[in-house]
Amino acid sequence: MEYILVRFDPSDIRDVLANASAIGKTEKTLMLDTGFYEITLSGSGFAPDKWVGSVSATSAIDPFSIAFSRTATLDKDTIGQTGARAEPSRKYRQKRPPKRRSTGV
Repeated sequence: MEYILVRFDPSDIRDVLANASAIGKTEKTLMLDTGFYEITLSGSGFAPDKWVGSVSATSAIDPFSIAFSRTATLDKDTIGQTGARAEPSRKYRQKRPPKRRSTGV
């Protein structure tokens, strides 16, 4: 038996999927048979999109740790609600040099 600990935002507990089957929740030590797995989370808004590899030589007190992080997601519904635009905001646009005034001399 092998053990993994899948990390994600502790305020957003997700289902952990191993080879497309739910095996538990994030932030908990989970048991698996020794083998090759594709580990991912339920929902969206995380990176990487999956972890792929072998799980072996672990223990309950020293589980294999897999970390996912939160990402920003923009879909059609989100864009409409947030007012997100494809163009950069004024704050981040490249500034033009000021126009020179003639001195009249």
